[in-house]
Amino acid sequence: VCSSDLLSSGADVVGIGMVADTSRTLSPKAYRTTLQSITSGSDNTVIFDAVENDDWGCWDVSHPSRLTVPVTGRYLVQAQAKWGDGASGTRQISIKMNGTQEIAYANNAKATGHGSHTSVMSPPVTLTKDDYVEMLAYSTTNLDLIVTADGDNYVGWFPSMSLIYLGS
Repeated sequence: VCSSDLLSSGADVVGIGMVADTSRTLSPKAYRTTLQSITSGSDNTVIFDAVENDDWGCWDVSHPSRLTVPVTGRYLVQAQAKWGDGASGTRQISIKMNGTQEIAYANNAKATGHGSHTSVMSPPVTLTKDDYVEMLAYSTTNLDLIVTADGDNYVGWFPSMSLIYLGS
């Protein structure tokens, strides 16, 4: 509790105050600013190298693939990527909690030509302080694919993952 006022009506005492500091936002976005090769046929953990809106310190360079939950509560987790051109096949991204539990998944078929986008959002999920989430990328083609940091003014399509706090 950051601050509180006490109200009393005889024997009852009621505390009123804030649970969190509302001057800070809790919707960090971790993202890549460079290309990352995705090896075909296996889950590839996306490694982030930058962050924005991280007032709570959810991203740490010593664990660059993770956003760590700062406060127990309900969250949405969102991830997106733009895939480079390559052979046809399926591209998918998923979000895992604590390295094991998949909480969201999306895939799309890919034809040759323009790179495709994949985006996924988890349903509201209860996460405990110090849980972490990661983004994984997977491809079914025989070629390595590239998750791209697009320099063509599609700033939102960096490979990225956001942790959105809904409350407790």
